[in-house]
Amino acid sequence: LYDMGSHLVDTASFISGERISEVYCRTQTCLNRRQGARGWENVETDDGACMIASGENTLYDLSVTRVGPGPLQLTVTGDGGMLDLRIGAAEPLLFWKKDKQGGYATRAQAVPNSNSPQQEWFCRQAKAFLDRIEGNDTEISSLAESGYVDEVLLAAARSAHTKRTETVGAGR
Repeated sequence: LYDMGSHLVDTASFISGERISEVYCRTQTCLNRRQGARGWENVETDDGACMIASGENTLYDLSVTRVGPGPLQLTVTGDGGMLDLRIGAAEPLLFWKKDKQGGYATRAQAVPNSNSPQQEWFCRQAKAFLDRIEGNDTEISSLAESGYVDEVLLAAARSAHTKRTETVGAGR
């Protein structure tokens, strides 16, 4: 959850424009032991995490896994529509518009992107990192934003342990 999920939490906040306040998370290590060079070895990295989170007006569904080639997934549902991001999928970004007076559109719209959105996002992140080092402003994250993402992930870790909904920032 920490290495890949942090990007989904940051993206969720950016897309919705609001902060996650509560999380419910489940994790599972799917392969505990594997044959290695020295015989059977314990494994801690073949795992996955699913997190349901909420903000003031938004519900988030985040899923990450290190088991198999499955995509990273983020679904953000709000009063203007629903966005489904699947990094690694053929159509990585889908949007269902919501009528203010009714339900969601029955068909998703594929959001146009470059040939390699992951490469574009990585380049933007790298540029922002270098801009921060040089003391320049950046459109992407600040240190405070990374602290917020860490608080969400700490709440997710607590939730996975307690198997209860946890409040972001309550575990300090």
